[in-house]
Amino acid sequence: MKKIIIIILLMLPVSAICQTKLIWDFKSGTKPVREKTLKASEVVRFEIKNINTFLYKIEVNVEGKSFFQENSAGLLADIITQLRGGDFVGLFKAFAESPAGMSVMEIREAKNKEQIIKTLLINLKENIVNLDSVIARFQNRDKLFCFEGFDDTKLSEYTDDFSLNLKEPTRQQLDKDKTTALKYLSEIDKTIKKLNRYDLSGQTELSETLTEIKGKLTATDYREDIEALYKKQLVLSLDKFKFISDEYELIGDETIAKLYVKPIDKSDEEECKGTKTDSVTVKFPVVKKFRVTFSTGFFISNLTDKRYAFKDVTAENSDLHYDTVTYKRVVDEKNDKVSIGITALTHFTYKLDKFNEIGIHIGAGAPIQENFKINYLAGFTYFFGYKQRIGVNFGVAGGFIDVLSNTVDFNRKYPPGDEVSVTNVKRFVFDRIQCSITFNIGDFFK
Repeated sequence: MKKIIIIILLMLPVSAICQTKLIWDFKSGTKPVREKTLKASEVVRFEIKNINTFLYKIEVNVEGKSFFQENSAGLLADIITQLRGGDFVGLFKAFAESPAGMSVMEIREAKNKEQIIKTLLINLKENIVNLDSVIARFQNRDKLFCFEGFDDTKLSEYTDDFSLNLKEPTRQQLDKDKTTALKYLSEIDKTIKKLNRYDLSGQTELSETLTEIKGKLTATDYREDIEALYKKQLVLSLDKFKFISDEYELIGDETIAKLYVKPIDKSDEEECKGTKTDSVTVKFPVVKKFRVTFSTGFFISNLTDKRYAFKDVTAENSDLHYDTVTYKRVVDEKNDKVSIGITALTHFTYKLDKFNEIGIHIGAGAPIQENFKINYLAGFTYFFGYKQRIGVNFGVAGGFIDVLSNTVDFNRKYPPGDEVSVTNVKRFVFDRIQCSITFNIGDFFK
């Protein structure tokens, strides 16, 4: 266990080294560089300092993946919408004036039940609306804080630079809002318990609405949320004046990141002097040291069939020096043709910088000549240019070609009257030269 802890501690500095942080000073307007080359193993994180995160919505978009930071829209927003969507209390249908088969006492009890349920429904709606109003005071108090732990200089600096309103509520007002919110929440719980005592099976629409509202109220711990809102506004933290994004892993040969900052809503922009909309775009060319990629293009090689013939040969007589003798032998006709065609290559490369890359390749080529023979290619590669698109390749080529059969003696001299049948056989060779120009298509498969 101790070894594991030590290893983790030793790795922490390494992870810090592999992380790149780009800083945008929102107050001074100092923005990060527009382009920064990084290694593929690195991650990037963005920081915006000197910004009031209660006034601004911040979005970081990296290759289509977005991260948002903004204030919540209201804890009870969906419930309030449902209450105001129609006549919530009116969902309860009144009893008939004189229900058949009911005694006067039963009719009186039914009327009392009707009145009680209507009163409970009205109380439930009012308490939910009142609770939402108190929570809204917490959430909309973007610029109103109880300042604690700040000297006058620091407080003045932040209130001036970030349009903070010094008409902050007193600690007593915060306490009162918290107490009031918890009281309404308690009243809502009591009302729901009372409604549960009555049989609303005949009131289908009302019963379904109540069930849905109760589900939403019990799905969230609103007491915990109210405590969190209270504590957030009790003390102003300097952390509220900076934004730090998630870590983003760079992919592909180039990653583009965009940061957007804008006021949370129009009212903030109108009321708060100095708020503005701004953005930054940063391009990250990624240096991947080792990679596997693919290319296609045109190649040329000297992998061709051997051509032999049985011919007369005239040579100087070594004894007489002036006489000639004629004999026959198998002669190589020196086929100088080359193979030209289309190739597809797989590359294993090392990136030198953003424009140059070297490595090795293997692949195959299909000649366009009439005598079609597949060329198997291997050798060295050099990619260059934007995103290393253009490749120059050279090396060896192999394949099956026609060569002289072992049954024929290539070095033997035959008398002029002899006839020998020249027989060819297929043989695999891998000793020819090839080169090619290809286009890197590896990025299209990411």
